[in-house]
Amino acid sequence: MKKIILIAGLLLCGLTQAQTVTVTGNGETIANNDTVTFNQLSTAEDSSLGNLDLVVTNTSTENITMRMKAVAITNNDTPNNNLQFCVQPQCFNIISEGTTIPTNLPDGGILLAPGASTEGDNHFRNSYAGDDDSMPVSYVIAVITVDGDGNETGELMRFTYVYDSTAASVTDFESLKNAGITLNSTIIKDNMQVDALQNATVAFYNTSGQLIKNAAITSGTQLIDLSSLATAVYIARFTTEDNKTSQIRVVKQ
Repeated sequence: MKKIILIAGLLLCGLTQAQTVTVTGNGETIANNDTVTFNQLSTAEDSSLGNLDLVVTNTSTENITMRMKAVAITNNDTPNNNLQFCVQPQCFNIISEGTTIPTNLPDGGILLAPGASTEGDNHFRNSYAGDDDSMPVSYVIAVITVDGDGNETGELMRFTYVYDSTAASVTDFESLKNAGITLNSTIIKDNMQVDALQNATVAFYNTSGQLIKNAAITSGTQLIDLSSLATAVYIARFTTEDNKTSQIRVVKQ
């Protein structure tokens, strides 16, 4: 697999109505505020890399008219953007914060009856390593409602697409799970949430191998304060009380 869906815990702001849609990405459910992380870029030779196929389904009992919106873009201010954002039946190769799509339908957007889903090739793919290629590239995407003139009337849900070359692979998470450790995200702002089946310790190293921080972990769910760490990539090495070890790359934002 080329992507990992991670709960990011982004603050939700400006919602004007309850969520009445479900969204899947590459066949997997994307919940409100989820982060979908890719560690490969889309290329001309293989556009499936870094590609997120999207399907939006109206789960309400009323018709909705929707578009998708680029709410925020981080680490991609290039003139050419180097991405592709397609929503039935329109594609943009350059977007900015506030871009909504599609813009060419008579209803102002996609009219979805109760139980109906978007059709055709709807996707978001990124082929850019970032203005600063040592940091992740991220795009916050929202499903919004619009009126007949295409004016935004509400937000139904949002998620974040992230490209991070250092992102953990599925096997990294499986190794942690075998040690009884679960992380809710490897992209961290202030706190890293850890679920542990037994007591453990975690040591954070920079990419030069220097020990930066130690922390104790108790059985259960807890937050590890990483607010004092500089923005960078770290190796988090876990050791359980029965001497199982596992490590994973984390990104402190």
